[in-house]
Amino acid sequence: MSYNSGNRITGEIRKEVGNLTSLVRLDLETNMLTGGIPSSFGNLKRLQFLTLSQNLLKGTIPESLSSVPNLINLLLDSNDLRERIPEQLFNVTKYKYVCFTRNKLNCGVGYQHLYLSDNANQAYIYFPNPPPSHKQQATGRKLIFL
Repeated sequence: MSYNSGNRITGEIRKEVGNLTSLVRLDLETNMLTGGIPSSFGNLKRLQFLTLSQNLLKGTIPESLSSVPNLINLLLDSNDLRERIPEQLFNVTKYKYVCFTRNKLNCGVGYQHLYLSDNANQAYIYFPNPPPSHKQQATGRKLIFL
């Protein structure tokens, strides 16, 4: 586990972090990290919790995050991430909480408008007119995705 939240860590996240294959939780929230999210994070097969919120991260969300089989919490909010959220991330079935708020992201074709319903402090995501292959997976999934 790695808890380095709020320690004023600066600089870029090194790609070598992706070699820490036993890592289960990586919390680098509320620091001053710059650069992008390394695609090597796709190697973190035991990772369950990834929190990179409230930093100065730029660039895109790497598609490789969708190949992390145990990832249940993905918090990337309050950065300067841009462009399209990789469609593969919508197909991960284990998510409990995902947050991409306060970035400059879009969801791509078929995912441009998201509706949330708050019920007992849980957020649910609904896709209006989702492509047929995603309809069953998307309805009622517990996600925070603003």
